[in-house]
Amino acid sequence: MGKRLRLRRVPGGCLHLVLTLTNRHIKSQVVDKAGGVVVVSAATVESLVAERIFAQGNGPGDGERPPGWDDSYARASMRAARVVGQTLAEKARAIGITEVLWVCHNLLDASKRGSIWLTFRNGGS
Repeated sequence: MGKRLRLRRVPGGCLHLVLTLTNRHIKSQVVDKAGGVVVVSAATVESLVAERIFAQGNGPGDGERPPGWDDSYARASMRAARVVGQTLAEKARAIGITEVLWVCHNLLDASKRGSIWLTFRNGGS
């Protein structure tokens, strides 16, 4: 297992983790609040992330698609959330980010946000 990225839950840092979830896509960003710049991001609309989601199977169970399955909904699944968190962690580690501020109240680890957060915190593993 790689080195864990440190997520701070107290104000004072300048890099923030920002998550955007819709019914069809997930987007995560590390934003420099001081400069107002997105430092690194990962989203299900990126080809690398989409390939990882569908390589692991995109339907329920072992990757089988039920009748009427719409691939766009697979991009907003828990599996997609883990892939987005993993990709964001890899990109952040590659440019030397070791500490990010995470401000979220009532975070449930079983949620998509929790899945992204845990995967990112664990350095993508």
